[in-house]
Amino acid sequence: MTPTASSLDRLARAAFAVLVCAIALVSVALAVVQAAEVARPRGEAVVARAEVSTPRAADLVTARKTVTRESAPVAITNLDASYERMTALNSIIAGTAMTVEVNVTNTGLLSWPAGGEQAVHLSYHWFDAQGNTVMWDGARAVLQHDVAPGDMATLVVDLRAPATHGSYVLAWDMVKEGSGWFSASAAPMKTERLVVDQGVTTDDLRAVARQAAVSAGLDPVIFDRQIEAESGFDPQAQSPAGAVGIAQITPATARTWGVDPSDPVASLQAAAQQMAGYVDRYGNYAMALAAYNAGPRAVERFGGVPPYAETQNYVRKILSGAP
Repeated sequence: MTPTASSLDRLARAAFAVLVCAIALVSVALAVVQAAEVARPRGEAVVARAEVSTPRAADLVTARKTVTRESAPVAITNLDASYERMTALNSIIAGTAMTVEVNVTNTGLLSWPAGGEQAVHLSYHWFDAQGNTVMWDGARAVLQHDVAPGDMATLVVDLRAPATHGSYVLAWDMVKEGSGWFSASAAPMKTERLVVDQGVTTDDLRAVARQAAVSAGLDPVIFDRQIEAESGFDPQAQSPAGAVGIAQITPATARTWGVDPSDPVASLQAAAQQMAGYVDRYGNYAMALAAYNAGPRAVERFGGVPPYAETQNYVRKILSGAP
């Protein structure tokens, strides 16, 4: 049977009604969901937000390490060292040690720890004129505190010379204990050419004396004059009273100081430390020099420079610079 026009019209109206009902049902469902969201307790919302947590501290550390490994090594461990000394260190005596102050700046991105299993220290290497390694892993210089990026630290280095004279290259290098040398991560070492002398010259010993004075906090000019008055910078000097060596130390005093008076470098360093102690104790160089010459008991007995001709001339000559 062929549908009539009226039948088609009724079918169309029924389909439209069904569509309208479906739309109405969807609207009702959305309204119910929205009402449920509004009615949900606040505590549930807080819990939902807490599920998206901020990174933990451990995650941040891991992330930093990952970035560090992927960064250029020079940006992490680059070493910037400058040297401030009262006298130029152009030479050093073979087989001896010298105290050197080195300023080191942390130009990296991470702090240098002063302690712990991976503490950062300053050390050095010696190379000969042909570039061969003569000494690797010199004496360590310890940081007094952690050094943050951009900060500078002054380190006191016990620099020990090779045993054989010749021309050498001294290379300063930072080391992270248990991890490796900074130079191994492409951080350039700071190098300088030095002559290691076979013999001891007066100029060498004057340089050692001035450096010992600076390290002890003394006036290097006064200490230089003092050693000149004591021995004329002669390591073999002996006095009628039994004092020996460049700093004229008696055997009893040498035992007290724990120093070998025949070693000119050790004697100069010990004498500078002793003089620094006297200056701190008495507050001026005149009494400190008198204590070195006549002994601290004589200074304390007379309340100043003792009335001994030898001691008074000794103090006057050194402080006035008289020959």
